[in-house]
Amino acid sequence: MKEMTSEEKGKKAEALFINYLDSRKIPYLRIDQEIKTKSAALKEQNIVRFDFLIQTRNDVYHIDVKYREKILIGEDKENRFRIGHDKIKLISNFADVFNKDLWLAFTDNLEKPEFYFSTISCINNYYNVLQEMYNKKYSNFSGTKYVYIPN
Repeated sequence: MKEMTSEEKGKKAEALFINYLDSRKIPYLRIDQEIKTKSAALKEQNIVRFDFLIQTRNDVYHIDVKYREKILIGEDKENRFRIGHDKIKLISNFADVFNKDLWLAFTDNLEKPEFYFSTISCINNYYNVLQEMYNKKYSNFSGTKYVYIPN
């Protein structure tokens, strides 16, 4: 059987997220990701779109679904999700322009998914703290390409 590509895994995770929302009777809109449905302003400002707009009793949330395999990291060998700093920046562009925090829903299981949630601002703050910590420890530190997000 052929291994799924990253894009196929992402689409499968989004389909599983639909099941997750439907099973909890959470109203949502799925946002079309076709390039032709993206405005010129979004393209010019390098803003990525989220996957879902959901409504709860408390608020409306913008959610981007990510499939990521967990990676063992640190002395405790903790399982963490990895996301590239470049991806964080693109997602942050949305939050900056629309003045609305964007949530990420991570899963690492395409059979029996469990979703883990975080805001892009929380991930960005975590990245900035790590940068500051490493800058103090290593004088020639030029930055990290990935952020490993704890559960």
